[in-house]
Order: sequence, then structure tokens, then C-alpha cells
Amino acid sequence: MSNCLPAELWTYIFDLATEEPALLDCSIPVAWDQSVWFKTMFGEWALKPPHERLNEIQRKSYATKKAIVSTNKLWRQIGSEYLFKYVFIERPSQLRLLCELLDKNSSRGWWTKRFHLVRFFREDKTSGDKHASVDALEDRLISVIRNMPNLQIFGVKWPLGSSFGPVADALCTFCSNSLRTVHWSLSASSLSRVIWALASLPNLTSITIDFQNPVGPIRLGSASDLSLTLPHVAQLSLQNSFADFVEQAAGWVLPSLVSLTLDSGAIVDGLPDIPIFLMVHGLNLTYLDLNIIPPIDTPTVLDLCPNLRTFSFNPDWSPESDPLDVDVARIVRKPHEHITHIGLHELLHAFGVGYTGTMDARQPFRANLYRRNNDLTFAALNLRNFPALRCIRVLNRGLLSDLERANGPGSGCFERWERWWSLCSRQNVRLEDCTGGLLGNLPELEGDVEDEDATETALSEESLQRDGEFDAINRSELRQLLNECRKMNAARVPPMQVAGQMRFGQ
Repeated sequence: MSNCLPAELWTYIFDLATEEPALLDCSIPVAWDQSVWFKTMFGEWALKPPHERLNEIQRKSYATKKAIVSTNKLWRQIGSEYLFKYVFIERPSQLRLLCELLDKNSSRGWWTKRFHLVRFFREDKTSGDKHASVDALEDRLISVIRNMPNLQIFGVKWPLGSSFGPVADALCTFCSNSLRTVHWSLSASSLSRVIWALASLPNLTSITIDFQNPVGPIRLGSASDLSLTLPHVAQLSLQNSFADFVEQAAGWVLPSLVSLTLDSGAIVDGLPDIPIFLMVHGLNLTYLDLNIIPPIDTPTVLDLCPNLRTFSFNPDWSPESDPLDVDVARIVRKPHEHITHIGLHELLHAFGVGYTGTMDARQPFRANLYRRNNDLTFAALNLRNFPALRCIRVLNRGLLSDLERANGPGSGCFERWERWWSLCSRQNVRLEDCTGGLLGNLPELEGDVEDEDATETALSEESLQRDGEFDAINRSELRQLLNECRKMNAARVPPMQVAGQMRFGQ
């Protein structure tokens, strides 16, 4: 049957079978991307974050492509290019093998649109690869980049260390015109190299940088006088020690910037003056996420970002009190007409669960201060301050996991959930958790439910068994690929349907 169809038709069929829009999307994951519940191998519920869901899509996509090329010689000849379109590396041996394949036939890298390398949490003992850092892989990484002239998305979720300079130079030399999205993790000491790299990548649309604590003094040199113009950058996401970067970027030209995420992690000192940055770049923002522990002047931030549609912040911040009533929080100076979605980080003290709940029982005064801040802030999330408000979402996955394990809020905190729920109900505002479901609906531990990707464990456990799983695929089923592709959706796995839902306290 396979010989009866022209190669062009098989190419079209394989395009349908392997199409994954999420993998070619140059935008970067944000806090509002939904997490999903899944069952662990121990029969417990856990949350899968958005980036891990994307990793699963990449693994499943590779399984489909490997199955195609393993079916017969014709399919292997036509479909081999699909193996290199989205490259996902999670073991040292995979990078070594990819490097060898591209060295033998560099034309294979012409098809590559996405390269994603995650951290190796275990040694690949079977191949003898023992790498403690990405520096040991520098030569192979540069060799791979050299053979990918059409690369659009490059992500390395592993501190690049001293390798960042050579890797960035390779990207600027071989992929400067095609590259749209970068995800880097590096020391804040390498800031000057970051600035020069961005200056050499004029077509970037999305930038994610995780700045680790500097290993030495931050010296910018001539980079401090460089005023960048990045005309296409629409998304900027910064984590951890980003203070110096933000101070420099306040003087850049970013006319297309509409999405900004600042996540300081556990850092509480040395943060930049965010309002100064927003004075320059806040006018066009429609998405702003400030996951920062130290308080920020929220009314000023919202004044500087009049076109926001989605705003996320930390409700643990001590809010400004209304001059006429100290029990009313003032988080806007005038109603913000455009915000429809508000996200809430932290809130670890609000419901008395998990480790924080245990510590709060020993330090009730501290807990009450945070809870008062939470209550005042939440009460201010009303239609008077935000006339277009439609949804409030609790974004903390750890908090939701603690609520699931405790089967709802702790002692004395159930009333808080009821009060918040009633406030949203009266305003016809949806109160959600990080899965996009209603806050208060937890997965019910009944039945034998699998997660949406039929996986039981996290990445570090699955990766060691991946090759064995691929080899076990039934080839007879793959020969039905033509009929399945004609149905368009037969190759898709539907989202998980939770066996049951239960509300807090049930």
C-alpha cells in the first residue's frame, strides 16, 4: 500500500500525524498556563506544571516519529527529516548521538526548528557519560548549533556557566536571522555577554533568562553604554537575580513588548526599581506578572500600565490603606478599566495547610499579619476597582497540593475560603486554582485514573526507560497510520477527565 502513494502525499500525511503546534509556538510559558492533576506511581495526586506538559508533548512527538521511520524503508526515507524537526535532549548520550549524526550528514540539521536541552539529573552510566555541568558538553553543543541554520527556538534549562559565551557566539553566528526564542540559564556575572548576544539577535520575539547568583562582581564594561533596540521582542521573562538586567533594559527600545514576567524566587534584597522600568515600557503591556517577595507600590504599577489585561502579583504584600478607612486596601488610585484576569502568587499562610501551616501554628502573630494582608487585598479585587474583572486565579501549585493532601483548609481558615468565594460569586467573577478549575474542587481519590500522558513518574524517572518504551511499540498498529491521519484527531490524546471532584470539606 505504501508504494501506491506518491512521496508528496506521504509527506502531507506525516505532517498531519506529527504536527504539534505547541512545539513550534515561539511564545514562552507563563504562570497562567494551566497545570494538570495526575496520579503518581504511589497512587497519590500531584500537579504537573506547564513546562513538564510541554516536555511530555516533545517525548510523545518523538515516539510517533520514531514509529513512522521504523515501519518500512519508504517511510524511513521520507520521514527521517521529522526526527530532527524538534530536538529534545534529556540525556548526555542523546546529545552525543545527535552530534555524530549531524557531523556525518549536516543537511539533517536544516530541518531543525526547536532545540531543547534539560538538566541531566543522573549519569548515563550505560554509555559512560558522566557530566557534572554543561561546560563538559560545550563542544558538542556548539557543534550541534553550527549545523542548525534554521533554528527558531533554543532552550537550555541548565546554568551554562563559562560556556555561555561560546554558545551565544555560535547562536549569533549560525542562527542570528532565524532565531525567535531563547531560554538561557546563567550566572548574573555574565550580564555583559547577554547584552552583546541580544544585540546580535535582531529577530528575537521571546526571551527567558534565569539569572543565577553571581559568582563574582558584575562588570559590564562597554556593554553598559550599549542602548539596544529589539523591535520584535514581545515577551520578556526574568528569574532570580535579574536586578542589573532590568536596570540596563530600562534604557532600551522595546516597542513590541506586551508581556513581562519578573520572578525573584527567594531573593528579598537588591531588587531593581520596577516602576522606573515600567515608566519606559509599561504603556503597551497587556500581561504583567510580578512574583516578588518584597512589596511593590501596586497603585503606581497599575497607573503605569493602563492597557493591562492580565495582572499577577503577591497578595502577601502589605497593601496601602485607604486614607478614610484603615481596614480598606487601596491597590488602585483610579479604576483600572482593562484588567480582566488577576493572578495571586504565594498565599501560603492563607489556608493553614502544609509546612507553612505547621509553622503558623507556632507563630500565630506572624500568620495573622499575612492573613490580614491577604484579606484586605482580596476584598479590594472588586468591580469598583476593576470594572472588567472576570477571573481571579490562585497560581501557587504548592498551595493547591497542600490543600489536596489536607482535604481543604486548615482549622480556622475554612471561613476565609467561604468569604472569598462569596465575594466572587456576588460579582460574577470566577475564582480558580492553577489548573483552571474552581478553587475548592479537588480531585477525588477514587478509581484508577491515569494522567493525561499515561505517565506515572516525573522526568527523571521516565527518561531512563524511554528507549525501552519506544522499542515496544506495536508496528502492526502503525501501518494503520494512513486511516488515522484521515480522521485528523485520532492521533491526539484527549485531556484527562478526572474521575470525580469534591469540594473543600466534603
